[in-house]
Amino acid sequence: MAGTLFGLDLHGLRRGRTEKLDLPVPQHGQRGALFVRNPEYSFQWMSEDPVFWLLERLHP
Repeated sequence: MAGTLFGLDLHGLRRGRTEKLDLPVPQHGQRGALFVRNPEYSFQWMSEDPVFWLLERLHP
């Protein structure tokens, strides 16, 4: 698998780069989480700025 999520390059995120996505913004005060097992990465976005952050590799 090439490792893409909504057209997002996960290998780029592995290098520490963040990408903005055109996704609905959670209501104020809410948090959204998206867990990706293949490739094994975990992402989270904050309600203030819908940017996915690389939190951790699920299987280092």
